Amino acid sequence: MREYLLGVDLGTSSLKTVLFTTDLEIVCSASRSYPCLHPHEGWAEQEADSWWEATISTLKELLDKAGLDPLHISAVGIDSQGSVALPVDRSGKALRPGLLWMDRRSEQQCKWIDSLQIKDLGKITANHNDPANFGPKLLWFKEKEPEIYKSTYKFLHANGYLVMKMTGKYTLDVSETGLTQLCDTREACWSDEILRAFGIDIAKLPDIHPCVDVVGQVTKEAARLTGLAEGIPVVAGLMDAASCGVGSGIYTPGHTYVTAGTVQGAGHCLGEPLFNPSLHVFNYVLPKTWITMGAVDFSGGVLKWFNDLLGNEDYSEVEELANSSQAGRKPLIFLPYMVGQRSPLWNSNTRGVIFGLDPSTDKQDLIRCFIEGCALGMRYIFELFEQSGTHITQVAMTGGSTRIKMWNQIFADITGIKVDIPSNMDVAPLGAAITAAVGAGVYSGFDDVTDKLNIAARYEPQEATRGFYDKMYDVYRSLFESVLKHYDTLAQIRKKYMYKEELNGSIDTEKAR
Repeated sequence: MREYLLGVDLGTSSLKTVLFTTDLEIVCSASRSYPCLHPHEGWAEQEADSWWEATISTLKELLDKAGLDPLHISAVGIDSQGSVALPVDRSGKALRPGLLWMDRRSEQQCKWIDSLQIKDLGKITANHNDPANFGPKLLWFKEKEPEIYKSTYKFLHANGYLVMKMTGKYTLDVSETGLTQLCDTREACWSDEILRAFGIDIAKLPDIHPCVDVVGQVTKEAARLTGLAEGIPVVAGLMDAASCGVGSGIYTPGHTYVTAGTVQGAGHCLGEPLFNPSLHVFNYVLPKTWITMGAVDFSGGVLKWFNDLLGNEDYSEVEELANSSQAGRKPLIFLPYMVGQRSPLWNSNTRGVIFGLDPSTDKQDLIRCFIEGCALGMRYIFELFEQSGTHITQVAMTGGSTRIKMWNQIFADITGIKVDIPSNMDVAPLGAAITAAVGAGVYSGFDDVTDKLNIAARYEPQEATRGFYDKMYDVYRSLFESVLKHYDTLAQIRKKYMYKEELNGSIDTEKAR
């Protein structure tokens, strides 16, 4: 009898494979990193071969560590970074590196889409027109690399590429449809109206499947390369943001989860695909459910940035200072939008702001304000969620930032919501494995999983800090709304006045003219 589940998590910087028991206990894991290519400013690409090579090597390591017969693996689930656009030929070979979610090259194509004034475009896609999305990237291929577009058999997302390498099938899972900007998000199908307007050939697009659909089995060739057994069921899989929800136990409309890593993303489960132009909306793994999502795009990343400035080799000082800090000791406001911001601000030119500095400000004050700023940004996103008519009462939060206990407590205090920290932090590969298990019939449904997901800690909002943080949030909202109009102006100044290191930072007057 097969008794193990395999989750493959294809991230932006690395791929991780995790083997679980059917009780969702980790047996072992393996990971490999790969580079992100930036051939021009605003471009971000990856070689698809690096994903497959990482899959092969981690699976071989995983099976060697586990020492088990691969016939005992019940199913394979794959999640990945979302909104990748990868052109492949009929043999499945990638024709060029894939365009990643952070790639911004299709700004002009997005402006062209806006000029079309397609009736009810927002209602059809339920999402903001943005260069991160799949559709504008395909328009870029049509205009800038027409030979690649012409030679493409199918455009795939990242997890679809690995599914194809495993099974020989070309597929798209429903969780990716919302951010394609080519689909009817309510019905999870390609929109004929949008495809006609964009001039995209539907024959170049893969078939859409529910995340739990078994779309194929591990082929003989894939088994030879990876060490897996031929014939193991492989499901369509899902986007990493959706997989984190599954791994966090979010199976009911109204439930909410937060992934607190470099990016702090929040997903809220809906029973209707409600369009809010400030937020993402995408189909979820359960029938007739959707996830609305917003993020602080440089959250935990700010602590890494500050830790590097301090010259520390590890995070021990940052964690110690954060965990011993006190609310209100030195009130500062931090706007955490340091690297440009997608949902909910939709402005690539945003940058960080610290408000309230004085000569007595120290390292601990700054660390505390960085954490508070990220939580204040998430409180704003939660307010947008609640515009759907639901009330958030509890949050499951995972990710590297949760190792800082004060991070979790500050989050609970600022949002006024109970925060649960799951015992299993590998929620993305866990969600992929659970999805595969449901699809393969190991579980009859997601309800069979809830008693297997344990909570390691719970943080309750402290009444003593409520008034303080309510006032701080009022200042935060007022500050970021007043600063918004200046981001583009500052970006124009930065672009015009270039600095050269060899001139010790003096202005390049030739470029400044």
